[in-house]
Amino acid sequence: MTLMEVLIASLVAGFIVVAAFTMYITSVETWQQTAARLDVQRDASLVVDMIMADVRAGSTVTISNANTRMDIYRRTTSGTDSLTNAYFLAGDELRNQANTVLLDGITALSFTSGNGRKVAIQMRLEDDLGTSAISEDDEGIRYEAVAVTRNRG
Repeated sequence: MTLMEVLIASLVAGFIVVAAFTMYITSVETWQQTAARLDVQRDASLVVDMIMADVRAGSTVTISNANTRMDIYRRTTSGTDSLTNAYFLAGDELRNQANTVLLDGITALSFTSGNGRKVAIQMRLEDDLGTSAISEDDEGIRYEAVAVTRNRG
């Protein structure tokens, strides 16, 4: 084998190694982005399910603070409404009546109710994968749900 053949074989092997490494790095980045999106979706789904369960157990809701706060009331046996829970946006965090952070990374939140019984929740969440200087890798979702109060007292 001549020196020229060894150089050509080394060059081809080098290209193959670089291509394989590039494919590996791309696969890892894709996996991380997908995992980040899945985490955001899972967390949003759990919190919205909890909120909607509270809405269904209530008798009326009130929306305030530019549609970023919802108070849920339940009719008592004496006929008065009692506040059972509240959800509101504080910065980029969704909090409940006890001021517990339920979800963060919220870029938009809107509670709407036309009649005080049927509630729609719409939110947009984003999760930075770790490179805050690059906005293109942020994973975001839009989540929407609707629930109707069922407890008429």
